[in-house]
Order: sequence, then C-alpha cells, then structure tokens
Amino acid sequence: MVTARPDDWRTPWAGIGVGVLVAAAVSLLLVRDREATKDEPKDGAEPSRTFGQALASPAFWAFAVGTSFYGLVAAGTSLFNESLLAERGFPKAVFLNATVVGIPVGLAANLLGGWLATRLPLGGLLAGGLVLLAGALGAFPRVAAEWQAYAYASALAAAGGVITVCFFTVWRRAYGPAALGRIQGAAQLLTVLFSAAGPLLFAAAKTRLGGYAPLFPWLAGAALALAAFAWSVRVRPPTGDER
Repeated sequence: MVTARPDDWRTPWAGIGVGVLVAAAVSLLLVRDREATKDEPKDGAEPSRTFGQALASPAFWAFAVGTSFYGLVAAGTSLFNESLLAERGFPKAVFLNATVVGIPVGLAANLLGGWLATRLPLGGLLAGGLVLLAGALGAFPRVAAEWQAYAYASALAAAGGVITVCFFTVWRRAYGPAALGRIQGAAQLLTVLFSAAGPLLFAAAKTRLGGYAPLFPWLAGAALALAAFAWSVRVRPPTGDER
C-alpha cells in the first residue's frame, strides 16, 4: 500500500487504527488480571530499591540515557529519512522500500532480544544494540549502493529492537516493584525529551553544516561511548538489605 500510493497517508493510518482496535479487542478477551494467592508475596514483600537509590545507580543512567539516545536518533532519522537518503542520491522509491524493510527486521530483533535477555547480562545486551547502532550511523555517510541503504535501515531497526527490549526489561529486574512506576516514569521522561530534541538536531545540522553527513560520525561516537558505559554496569536484583 505504501509503495503503491506513497502520497496517500490516510489509508495506511486508517489501517493502523483498525489494527490497534482489533488488538485491543483481542487483548480484552484474552488478558485477565490474576488475583493474588497465599503463595504469592504481598505488596511490598518483594525486595526493592527506592527511587533515590535508582537515580544514584549507574545502571539507571546507562539504560535511560542509552535508550534515550536511540530515541533521539530514531526521531531524527525517521522524520528526515527521505531527505537523508536523497542526500545520498537515492530516489523516493528507495526511501519507501527502506521503510518497509525495517518493520520486519525490528520485530524480529524484538523477539531475539527478548530471548537473549533471559540468557545474557542486560548491560552487555544493551551495549551490543548500541554498537550496532554506532555501526549503522558510522557507515551512513559512505552509503552509495541501494543494498547498502537497505542494510543501513535494517541495522537501525535491529538496534532499536534490542535496545527497546532492554529498556522495558531492566527496571523491575534491577529495582523491584515498590517504586517501579516512578523509576520507569523518570526514564521514560528522559526518552521523551531526547526524542523531541532529535529532529531539532538534524534540522540544525542540515542548516548549519550544509548536510546531514557531518553529524553522523559524532552520533556514532556517542553511541560507542554509551555502549562502553552500558558494558561496564551490572544489573543486580535488590536484596532488601540496602537501606
């Protein structure tokens, strides 16, 4: 649909809306709240860290800033993707195809990341996603062939799939349930702020640097620095004796 009628945005958006409604109806039928039993811990019984302890821990900032940085990049590249690829000499058809290619790759990365999150340290998994992101960003100024444009789009989508899984997995595992809402809410706020800054950064690069390409090595370097930070942290469950 997108590639057949690229200027018709209403039909795809309507399809997305219908899909969301169908998913909501299916979820309503299949998902049920599970009542607590005597064998389950009561509220507050599970070891947890406080909101202040979370903010004081390197792991919080590694995951919050690492994911937020990906949000910045994703917001900028998705908004200006057609212009980015046009700067590399590609027509609109390549932009549309790259957009379509990224969807299944991102979903597959979500599934793979979820599986790996049960077997690998989350800090290492996040670092791997950020290294992949850095590779895509560093390679973009050299993209010349059509297949390279699709490989770049696939790498961005795969990195996003893995990083997203890490973001939504780490908070309960590292900090417990007691202050989970405040902790994840603070991290989510950071992602919103970074994502809002992404388009501004890309637009400023285009205006002041004459193109997007000069920005990408700096973004790649930042992603590598955040990957090193993520690799250095260890996610340990709360023990209850840290007050």
